[in-house]
Amino acid sequence: MGEESKGADKLVEFLAEISGAAEFPALSRSIEQVLLKVAEEASLQHITNVILKDYSLTLRILRTANSPLYNRSGREIHSISHAVTLLGVESVREMATGVVLLEHFRKHSPGLKELILLSLLTANHAREIAEHVGYANREEAYLCGMFRNLGEVLVACYHPRGYATILLRVQEDRIPVAQACFEVLGFDYDRAGRAVASQWRIPESVRECMSDRVVRVRRAPSTEAERLEAITHFAHRLTTAVYRREANGARASVNLLLDSLGPVLGLTHDAVKSIVENGLAETGEVFQAMNVPMDHLRLKRQTEAALQRIDSDTSEEVPAEAALEQESESEMFATLLRDVTRQVDRGSPDDLGSITMMVMEAIYRGGPFDHVLFAMPDETGHRLVGVIGFGESIDKLIKNFNFPVAGASGPVGAAILKQTDVFVSGPRDRHFEGTRFSQVVGEPLYGLLPLVAGGTVVGCLYFDRHEPKNFDAAALAAIRALRDQLCRALTRSRTRSALTTADSGR
Repeated sequence: MGEESKGADKLVEFLAEISGAAEFPALSRSIEQVLLKVAEEASLQHITNVILKDYSLTLRILRTANSPLYNRSGREIHSISHAVTLLGVESVREMATGVVLLEHFRKHSPGLKELILLSLLTANHAREIAEHVGYANREEAYLCGMFRNLGEVLVACYHPRGYATILLRVQEDRIPVAQACFEVLGFDYDRAGRAVASQWRIPESVRECMSDRVVRVRRAPSTEAERLEAITHFAHRLTTAVYRREANGARASVNLLLDSLGPVLGLTHDAVKSIVENGLAETGEVFQAMNVPMDHLRLKRQTEAALQRIDSDTSEEVPAEAALEQESESEMFATLLRDVTRQVDRGSPDDLGSITMMVMEAIYRGGPFDHVLFAMPDETGHRLVGVIGFGESIDKLIKNFNFPVAGASGPVGAAILKQTDVFVSGPRDRHFEGTRFSQVVGEPLYGLLPLVAGGTVVGCLYFDRHEPKNFDAAALAAIRALRDQLCRALTRSRTRSALTTADSGR
């Protein structure tokens, strides 16, 4: 009991130590934000906002949405808002959590690249296994695989000397990793990982998979929770066998894993080959998206050796990972404008919310701007209030975005009463200087565009940029074109609503 108590104290000390690290609180908030359980509409806005802050994450989501698994139409998707709608909030939330985690630790220490690679391989193995065995929530399995090795990643990142000592003990003394952890740290990786996962409010179903309890299972899982544990354990052991063992030891470990858990999950040797190959390909895409070098050829040969492949040419050269090139602002505006126009032309009355999100995203990314917000008159029609938006601390801006319409001297009056497009283009632009609106938004460059449907202003689009970079003609034309498409959708929605009301009154 004394040893357990001492170990618990050591774990508390470790948690306090990493919580005090400079970057850890920001990471904790990011993870908690992504996993936050809120209403469906708010969640759609929330997760889209998180994604748009990071280019590599944006690219990852768009690639997934355009994969054959999700995009059956064949029309390429360029908008995160559209992608979130297509993939579903839960899937995107879980995917985004993984990439936030990867991005943090990759930037924190270059030496952690191998551990991050292993975590991502395990995540992709888990998703592939879930698909093979018919487990419905593949993204949940992915998240379980991603976090399975969280404890080791945390120790390597925040306690590098202790981690190096553990590796040395395992190599020289030939003792199990868990034993080395207890002797060096006073706790093992799994306890550390589950403790931090609990702080981050990671779902209990994921935390339950962060251990090897399932190792003794010799029967088919009887519940979905047991299936998820078995999938995660198999994925974790598969990654360890293939990528953390020498070739001979790898083959023996894979065969032992197949003999023990293969029948339980219904996995054959050929299925495992497919799982590992697909997992490696998916992992390469994510590393490319994060612009991180990956020795794809070495890993491919390692995979072949571990799985005793005899049908591939190991001399095959794999092209180096190409650096990603971001689209220019004008190209991004043009691409997203085409997507919005196509969506409006389809004319579904249920698409209004999706179109609004797509228009805001196009302005946010194409500008680029620090904030984009959709506002509309309140029930009295006397005030303009913020509803939804993208950008840093957007919730605070939405809360403060509450202005009277009366009085044409301010930007709100100009936009709503005069139906005028308002652009304030930097500190030297004296328009509306000293107004409450300018004081509240506090940005040197902003725009406020009325949304007119049937001759009436039904809302406004607001966007701002802290950097005093002037609006150029091409950007203004693109923003107005996007606004006009949203007005088309709003007009059609109001017309349909009026016709429905008239029909019901007959």
